[in-house]
Amino acid sequence: MKIDSVSVFHVRLPLASYFEISSGRLHKIDTVLVRIESAGEVAWGEAPPWAIPIYGPETAQTAFFMITEVFAPAVVGKVFSKAAELNEILNQFKGNQFAKAALETAYWTLSAKLEGIPLFEKLGGQAKKVVCGNSLGIRATVEEILSDIEQSLEKGYQRIKIKVRPGWDIDVLEKVRNHFPDIGLQVDANSAYTIKDLDRLKEFDRYNLVQIEQPLGDHDLVYHSQLQKEIRTPICLDESIKTPDDARLALELGSCKIVNIKISRVGGLYNAVEIHNLCAEQGIPCWVGGMLESAVGEAIAIHFATLPNISLPSDIFPSSRFYRDDITARPLEMSSSGTFSPESVFCGDFEPDGHKLGKYTIQAKTISG
Repeated sequence: MKIDSVSVFHVRLPLASYFEISSGRLHKIDTVLVRIESAGEVAWGEAPPWAIPIYGPETAQTAFFMITEVFAPAVVGKVFSKAAELNEILNQFKGNQFAKAALETAYWTLSAKLEGIPLFEKLGGQAKKVVCGNSLGIRATVEEILSDIEQSLEKGYQRIKIKVRPGWDIDVLEKVRNHFPDIGLQVDANSAYTIKDLDRLKEFDRYNLVQIEQPLGDHDLVYHSQLQKEIRTPICLDESIKTPDDARLALELGSCKIVNIKISRVGGLYNAVEIHNLCAEQGIPCWVGGMLESAVGEAIAIHFATLPNISLPSDIFPSSRFYRDDITARPLEMSSSGTFSPESVFCGDFEPDGHKLGKYTIQAKTISG
C-alpha cells in the first residue's frame, strides 16, 4: 500500500454528562482523527489523548503537531506491505504513543479494506461476541453511583468499574457491595495511591473485586510487584504499560495479574497485538480499555477485542454512553446483553459524518505526497 495522503483532525466532542477520574473532571473530549488515502480508497483511525495531560503526558494538541509535522511527512509517499514496516518508521521517534496510534490504526483499517476482509480477521481475532462492562466516574454522592450501577445493569453491562481515590474508596465500596453483593465489580485508581497507602489498599480485599486497576504511579512497576504480594485482589496495569517492553518487564517482576490494553496508550494495533500475545504466553488475562473514543475508535476496539486472550469484559461503549451527538452519522449500538458483534460492526460504516466533522473540528491539516 502506498500512502498518498494523511489528513489529521483535532476534534472536540461535548460529553452528555461529566466524567471524573482521580486526576480531573472532563466535560468534553479532545480526540485526534486521522484519514489515510491510498489509490482512491480512504479509512480512518482515532486516538483521544484529551485536552490536558491528566491521563498521560500527551494532549490532542501535541498529537496533532506530531502527526502533521513529524509522522505523516515520514510516511506519505512510501509503500508498506505490512504494519511492522510502518511501525519501524514510527519507532524511530520516541514516545508520543497516542499520536502514533491515531495514524497506525488508520493504516490497519485501510489495509483490511483494501484486502476485502474484516479488521478482526486481519488482526487474528475470531468472530465472537465482545463482552462489555461499564466504567463509572467519580460522582458527587454515593447515591448517584448506586443509581448509575442500577441503570448499567438494566442496560446489560456484564461488569461494573468504579473510579476511586483517597477519600472516595472504602466507604463507597462498602455501600456498593451492600446494595450489589454479587455483581462483577472492579475499581480503577488512575495512579491515585502510593505504596505508603498499603494498609488502605489491603482493605480493598474485603470486597471481592475482580481487580484493582493501576493503584500506583505509572513508573512504579517494582512497587506494584511488592503490592501484589501483599494483597489478594488482582492488580491490573493500565498507564504503566505503554510498550511491549513495559509489558515484558511487568510480567517478569510479577507487577500484575491482569493487563488492560488501550490501543491508543500502546501506540496502535501492532503493539496491542504483541502485548496480547505476551500476556497469553504467561497466562495473564487481558481486556480492552478505552479513552472515551468516538464510534470511529470504538469500532476498531471491537475488532481488536475478538483476540482470544481478551477474556474479561472490556470498556467499549455505544455512542449513547458518553455522547448525545457522536461524530459518525450512524451511532454505535450495543445489544441488550451488553455485547457487540464484530461481524455487524464494519469499520467503514463508522467514519466521521462530514457535517459533524466540520462542526466539531478545532484544526485540520492534510499532508500529501
